[in-house]
Amino acid sequence: MLIGACGAIDPKVYPESNDRVDTADIDRVTADSILRENGISIPRTLNYHSGIGRSYGFPGTPDSYMKFVESNNSVGGELHATDIGVEFGQFETYPCDSTFIRTSLLGRLGLDCHGSPFVQVASDGTPPRRGAERLSGTTLVVDTMDGEVRLYIAIVGH
Repeated sequence: MLIGACGAIDPKVYPESNDRVDTADIDRVTADSILRENGISIPRTLNYHSGIGRSYGFPGTPDSYMKFVESNNSVGGELHATDIGVEFGQFETYPCDSTFIRTSLLGRLGLDCHGSPFVQVASDGTPPRRGAERLSGTTLVVDTMDGEVRLYIAIVGH
C-alpha cells in the first residue's frame, strides 16, 4: 500500500513492476489533493480521466501521473502551460517517442503516439533534455488526437 501526504492509495501492482516499485491507481479526490499540494490548477474545460502513483519503497513522496481530457472540444487546442501553473514555461515540441516519455507511466494512461508523432511538453524547472531517460520535477505533456486535447501531468516525487 502506498502512503503519501494525501493518504493511502490502494495498490495495483503491474506485471512489469518489480519488488522495489509498486504502482497504484489514483482516484479523483487524491488527484485533487496532489494537484493542490503542488500548486497546479486544471482549467475547467478539462476533466479528470485517470491517474497512477508509483512508490520506490523508501520514504518520500511517490511519483504521480495523471490524465485530463477536454470536455466537448472546449479547449480548442489553445491550452497554455501558464493556465496550469505560473512556474511552467512555454510548451515545447518533442517527439512522442522520446525516451523520457516511453520510460514513464504516461503510456499506461493512454499516451500512445497514434494521434501525432509529436507532443507539447512544459516543465516547472529545466525542460527535459533531448535524450533524457527520466522526468524530473513536474512535467506537462499535451497530446492531441482526433481534435481532442489530452493533458498528462507527471509529478516526480522526492
